[in-house]
Amino acid sequence: PYDPANLHVKNLDDTRITNTEDLKNLFAGYGQIASAVLVAYPNSGISKGFGFVAFTTPADAAKAKANLNGMVVGRKPIVINYAERKEDRRQRLKAIF
Repeated sequence: PYDPANLHVKNLDDTRITNTEDLKNLFAGYGQIASAVLVAYPNSGISKGFGFVAFTTPADAAKAKANLNGMVVGRKPIVINYAERKEDRRQRLKAIF
């Protein structure tokens, strides 16, 4: 139920990754990025500490995940997982609990 080309990136230091361009730059060396978004509070524009990066191929996403997961960026180690649609995640967790 997850997209192998789309990464969910969390635990982002909002003093280091402040906008979508910063997020793209962090992942740019691992392949062609189809899209990226840093999720931010609508009123302030301050990062919520997570975002999504979609690559054009699953292989590039896997390479980025393998190399960047756990890397300290700013003051925090980033956590990378494959992105999962919110509805799918809710259903999966509901089945477990």
